[in-house]
Order: sequence, then C-alpha cells, then structure tokens
Amino acid sequence: MKSLGYVIGGAEAVINAIIDRVGEKGTIIMPTQTIEMSDPSTWLYPPVAPEFWDIIRKALLPYNKDTTPVSKGIGVIPETFRKF
Repeated sequence: MKSLGYVIGGAEAVINAIIDRVGEKGTIIMPTQTIEMSDPSTWLYPPVAPEFWDIIRKALLPYNKDTTPVSKGIGVIPETFRKF
C-alpha cells in the first residue's frame, strides 16, 4: 500500500481490482513468505543464539493456511490476499 498511496477501500479494494482484471481464467501469484516458520539457525534479522535453536524448534506452531500470517515486512496486500 505504501507504493500505491491512498486507495479508497484499502488492500481489499486492490485485491478485488486485481481479481477483476485477471478474471477467472488467470492466475494471481503473490509473495506470502512465512520466514518465522523456518529453522531458527538460519535467522539473520535478528539472529538467534544457538542455545535457543532447539527451544524455538520445539515451540513453533505448525503452518496453518487459515491462520499463519505472512511475515512482517511483506505487506498488507499479500496478507489480505492470503485471507481471500
């Protein structure tokens, strides 16, 4: 949304416009990374000390297509699209 500026209806209006333009036969691909669901030994922003890796691995919730949000920084449009 930051790149588009103010849009009446916000991210939902943008997604509806994309769906309308692409049509039923088209395919929409959107970035929806869930970086937080990855192995903590690979995290860099911020990095996690090795002594916490196993604790984090055991506590991570499994991915759920209905509730797991996209990573922060990916944006409100992909998060809204995920909910469609």
